[in-house]
Amino acid sequence: VSWAVLPYGCVVCIECSGIHRSLGTHISKVRSISLDSWTPEMSELFSRLGNSVANSILESAPSPPGVVRPTPSSTRSEKEKWIRAKYEQRLLSQPKAPAPRSAELAACAASNEPVPLLALLVRSAFSWRNIDALDSTGRAPSHAAAAADATLTLELLLLAGANLEARDGCGRTPLLVAAVEGAERCIALLRRRGASTSATDENGDDAFVLARRKGSLLLDDHAAAAAAATAFSSDARDVPLTPHSNSKLPRPKSLRRLFRSGSRTGDLKQRQRACEEGAGRAEVGSTSPIDEELDTQQGALSEPELLPSVLSGRSPTGT
Repeated sequence: VSWAVLPYGCVVCIECSGIHRSLGTHISKVRSISLDSWTPEMSELFSRLGNSVANSILESAPSPPGVVRPTPSSTRSEKEKWIRAKYEQRLLSQPKAPAPRSAELAACAASNEPVPLLALLVRSAFSWRNIDALDSTGRAPSHAAAAADATLTLELLLLAGANLEARDGCGRTPLLVAAVEGAERCIALLRRRGASTSATDENGDDAFVLARRKGSLLLDDHAAAAAAATAFSSDARDVPLTPHSNSKLPRPKSLRRLFRSGSRTGDLKQRQRACEEGAGRAEVGSTSPIDEELDTQQGALSEPELLPSVLSGRSPTGT
């Protein structure tokens, strides 16, 4: 399993990933390439960066005395010394320039070019903690990216620690700014990240109102889909499912106990056998009331018939 270090977009081994985790998420974030989920923006951002680009930024200066690039056979302490010098202390990047102005960062964020933005942050004395500083227009870099519908630089800023609910000079969060500008790609990104739709600006307008004014119904579609999913999830708790090893449908504990005991279905089978032994076998093709009751439980709401309705977003009753 390979591990990715974000927001730098480089791949490391499992031992180095453990060292990165010890640095803290304010320095770097570690995700599994194969085990963790990746959004489209994260995948594209990672493809734009990579080890070569990240090293050209993070190792742009000669190594200071005593800091040696480790090899696969190096000890953990040697690897940790290098990683801390490279990512935490920034000793391997070129001499630090004055901190960039917020306007420069905002312009770079609006360009949707993640490489220059990462270089601007790493090669300067800019602190990740000040990533939400406002420029002369009253906007932080995340607001500028949201206004320009720049998904890659917005994702980079959020991975670097930008506040999802940062307020600009008008009291608007990045989601509100994206709604004002009709930036639907950034709206979708911010909603996936859990941005609040209940936040309002200084005029009391929320994201739904602002998006509708721009002619965008994306937020309404998201809200309707979430409500439908919640309603279906609530209804599914009361639906009896037959046990199936490959099922990923919600299955309450009470149903799991029923599956293990087989109580109801088992009782019906026992009653069926008793009827057959006492009254003789029914004619071929005839159906007893017990057969009908058993078919109702095992067939009408069986999992093979329920699964297509789940995948299509319909409830088991077809409504």
